[in-house]
Amino acid sequence: PPVCLAREMSDLQQEFVRVCGEGASPRVVEEGWAAVRGLLEQRDKLANLASCAQAPASFGAQFAAVAYLTGLRLGEPTPVERLVRNAGISVKDFFGSVEEQHLRLHPGEPIPEALR
Repeated sequence: PPVCLAREMSDLQQEFVRVCGEGASPRVVEEGWAAVRGLLEQRDKLANLASCAQAPASFGAQFAAVAYLTGLRLGEPTPVERLVRNAGISVKDFFGSVEEQHLRLHPGEPIPEALR
């Protein structure tokens, strides 16, 4: 990753943990953060956002979506209300981001029934 991104990785991780919120499953936090790192290493849209100019809080929608998808996959869902509140986003933006992150994390897989 770019030097700037490496320097900010701990800030991004702290923001991811904050968005997950208290009471989030440790597995969701750990595996969700691993998914975020994987997306950043792909140098795709999320990595482009992770420039020096972006504050960690600007990742709220993406982080909330990854946390939600990770929780669904592990059978330990994080409440949507908590994620939306912690990320400071609307429910509509949240579900739009969930769909986008699903397509990035699981290309070619159908969107889960729970998200339709």
